[in-house]
Amino acid sequence: MRRFLALILTLIFIFTLCAAPVVSAEEGLRIPKSWVRGGVFVLRTAGFYSESVRFLSYAFADISHVTYGETSVLSRKLASSDQLSEILESALSQGLTETEGTVSFYDGSDLEYSIGACGYTMRIEGNTAIFVLKDTYDFTEVREGGSISNILNNLGYQWQKNGTITPYTWMVKVVISLEN
Repeated sequence: MRRFLALILTLIFIFTLCAAPVVSAEEGLRIPKSWVRGGVFVLRTAGFYSESVRFLSYAFADISHVTYGETSVLSRKLASSDQLSEILESALSQGLTETEGTVSFYDGSDLEYSIGACGYTMRIEGNTAIFVLKDTYDFTEVREGGSISNILNNLGYQWQKNGTITPYTWMVKVVISLEN
């Protein structure tokens, strides 16, 4: 319930920012970056969907790449995710020491709104599994339907299209101990 309430408050805040006048139908919404940066700061301070807000704030910062270390909050969230656990269990049951693919986090969590889906590599070294996840933080399509995820994606798509945010690549290293 707390997550849903946080998401609703975030949506209300974002749509409040959209009160700036529409320049034209082709350009979509034009929101001063200072407004959005201020809004992102408020959301980050409140701790709601912290990684989602952090990912978005980097898009407003006009940077080209972000690397998260194995001790980052994002790495810890990923290490405890069901999705990486399933990949690891599958690799162990098949006797694999290396694998790669795509992983999706469409479960309503902070990982859905920050990552969504990304590529990964995984290797096992001794009693440790090492994942490296990489992707580009961007909005490449308009999504149909009225889900919160689709609404936020479509807003991000408009912001990217009109230059309010800039795509960037990101990478994170996740280390999981196999000793339990």
